[in-house]
Amino acid sequence: MKLKFASVVLLLASALMLSGVLFFYHQKQENLKAEITEDLQVRTQKIARRIDLFLHEKIESVRHLSSFNIILKQLHQSNQALAELDEKERNRQIDHLNAYWVATTNESFITSYTDNSVAQYLMGVAANNPDEFGEIFITNRYGVIIATTNKLTTLAHANKYWWKAAYDSGKGRVFLDDRGFDQSVKGYVIGVVIPIKEGDEVIGIVKINFNVLGGLTHALWPIQSEDNAEVILARSGGLAILEKGKPPLSSLVPVALSANMNPLITESREVSFAKSEGGDKKQWVVANSPAQVSFGSEAVGFGGAYRAADHYKGNNGETWLVLVMCGHKTE
Repeated sequence: MKLKFASVVLLLASALMLSGVLFFYHQKQENLKAEITEDLQVRTQKIARRIDLFLHEKIESVRHLSSFNIILKQLHQSNQALAELDEKERNRQIDHLNAYWVATTNESFITSYTDNSVAQYLMGVAANNPDEFGEIFITNRYGVIIATTNKLTTLAHANKYWWKAAYDSGKGRVFLDDRGFDQSVKGYVIGVVIPIKEGDEVIGIVKINFNVLGGLTHALWPIQSEDNAEVILARSGGLAILEKGKPPLSSLVPVALSANMNPLITESREVSFAKSEGGDKKQWVVANSPAQVSFGSEAVGFGGAYRAADHYKGNNGETWLVLVMCGHKTE
């Protein structure tokens, strides 16, 4: 009887000990998961801020180069010549110049825009970092180019979505043109469009198409990487802008992530999925955080068009967000 009682006590003690071990193991796992979740949230916000800072630096660099007197002087001359015409004649003349520009092979006419003093200045700017700079050009207040580093498809631009966004009905507003793949640069391009103003009056528009692949890559994956967590920059529609080991805009965020993802806030969650077809299923802790600049603001607009003559896979009203994932194989 005593032996039986001792066996029961021993069994109960063992069960209690096992329950305690399992409890502390579970608690340890939950604490670890909470630490990972918090770390990922902080990291996604940090990366999103680096992206915002990178794009705002581009805005300031364009604003600085557009303030030189040589540009202002040529803008005044161009604007004055067209301002002296009534609206109907001005539009007729702009249409005529644009049609001639599109069709002509007249080198002297072309170089009057691509090799004047302002164009030479712009080419000098581009020469400082040829891997990053694409086309640089400036239009007058009527949308007609006064100087450009390349012969663009058209001479008149007042009908373009990015020009209208920057002109902003004469008020002037910075616009970031998320162009996707751009033929002029052969890379991922953001067009930075800045109104050139005197007082409250917009007297011209400057646009630089930047190949931002290098800058965004550095923002997502710094040289001193913190660990092996996976990082993706995506549009809110689910298209991955940048993902390690894949060309830009060539993959989609897994449906298991995008189905419940809120692109407007920083959040984290657990998701179980296989990243590739036939791959091992993993339990992932995933955090996402928006790049604030992609929401647009009163000062800086953000957007694009999916396709135009010189770019494709552009942004059609989507925001950007950073995804950071840490996972382990499920049993």
